[in-house]
Amino acid sequence: MELWPKDGWSVCSRPAGAVYAGCILLALAIYAYSNRVAPVSGSVSLLILALVFVAFAFLAGTSGQTWTDPSNALALLLIAWAFLLDGFFIAGAPIFGPTKVMDVGVALERDPYVIYLWNESHWIHANLPKRISYDDLEKIRSWSQNLRLTNDLEPGPGRVQMSMWDRQVYWITMKKSAPPTTIGEPRRANIRAFVELALSLVFLLLSLVVWREGRRRGIRFRAVNPFYLLSEQSRRS
Repeated sequence: MELWPKDGWSVCSRPAGAVYAGCILLALAIYAYSNRVAPVSGSVSLLILALVFVAFAFLAGTSGQTWTDPSNALALLLIAWAFLLDGFFIAGAPIFGPTKVMDVGVALERDPYVIYLWNESHWIHANLPKRISYDDLEKIRSWSQNLRLTNDLEPGPGRVQMSMWDRQVYWITMKKSAPPTTIGEPRRANIRAFVELALSLVFLLLSLVVWREGRRRGIRFRAVNPFYLLSEQSRRS
């Protein structure tokens, strides 16, 4: 007989676990929406959301007696992949991803921290430099409004350095201002990337430990595992 903690909000309790999992999935959905401007980071964010959702489905119903279930090892492996993808393609974009320095035209939209860049006959949706001040934002806004004619006559009145994976602009130079003004700073390594890559290794090792322990004890499947129930129903039918 399985004994569950008396505290209803313990991580090991089933109702609280469902709430915590729902909050994590909601946060990942918001995170994916925030990366929508970049095809690479947006697609990776959706893939991470799917991986974590499947991992939580595998972890459903886990208790102290069933933690060696092989589906738990697969769930930990999926979470390891989620950390690896985010640490490499999103958080690690300044380290591992390609960057370009481009002469561009500029236009702002309603979102004050998103910008449209005109380059090689098409618009590029990008994020403004991080930690930008209100005064710098007003400079970019006035530059965009006052240089619409310049954008038409000269295709690249501005110069930017941008990450191609997450469409993050590191710095932007207003060449037509007097004197020329640069907003932002050169790209820097993100410590979050190294933390997430380390966590992916930790979860990978945990998945191996759970799998080996499950093999040592004998493979056991939980009756509440949704994938096990589906497989049993398909066999009976």
